[in-house]
Amino acid sequence: MKTKSLVTFLFITCFLTLVSLDVVASSVIREWDFSDRATMSEWKTSYLWEQNNSRQGIVEWSSSFGGSARLYVSGSPCVINIWRTLPFDLEWGDLIRVEFSTKSYLHPISGFDLIVGPAEPYGHKQSLQVSVDSAGSYTIDLPVYYYWAVKGTPFGLHFAVWPGTAELYIRKIMILR
Repeated sequence: MKTKSLVTFLFITCFLTLVSLDVVASSVIREWDFSDRATMSEWKTSYLWEQNNSRQGIVEWSSSFGGSARLYVSGSPCVINIWRTLPFDLEWGDLIRVEFSTKSYLHPISGFDLIVGPAEPYGHKQSLQVSVDSAGSYTIDLPVYYYWAVKGTPFGLHFAVWPGTAELYIRKIMILR
């Protein structure tokens, strides 16, 4: 009797553990890995989210951090956007994940926004402002909580400095569900 109870308990524990892992585990449904230089061709670098007279920064492939998209801004102000359109509809709860690195701090002179949504003045955009106090490698997640994030909606990064110079290295951008 004890053996049967113990086996039942272990079975239920394993089953509940697997179910809970399935609930919290997210799978990558699209990934852009910038260690491959060819990934750069899928992204645009225009003034999508910028409406003023800022100088335009630079986006280029770099061998730093195992291969990355290097975003460089220098001026007062200077901005660069790296963006593309969504290849499919996002669902409530999807995550947009960005893995990036810096060789120095980004705060307080610069920072970047991870943005999903059209350029102003159309509104309805969701964004996450990011700044770091030291050099290093980081991962950020933006949970999608709008239903208008449909195929063709722009998403990407807006990187700015005022005044000064800053660099940001994007290693990967992923969409998880």
